[in-house]
Amino acid sequence: MILNHHIGSKIWLGNNIPAITEQDLGLDYFSFVVPDQAELDRHEKKVQEVVAYTFAAALLVWLLR
Repeated sequence: MILNHHIGSKIWLGNNIPAITEQDLGLDYFSFVVPDQAELDRHEKKVQEVVAYTFAAALLVWLLR
């Protein structure tokens, strides 16, 4: 079974937005559980490919501006 979940995070504050408080909801931590080293290696390779692609796309956008 393949489960697809997305984790998002607001990484900017903007203008006149108060800082979070102890009562605000949020994600403190998360875990990835994989059955074995081979599966972990497969996911690590995929993450590296996505990061490389994202960096290349961002660089291209910056160069073409």
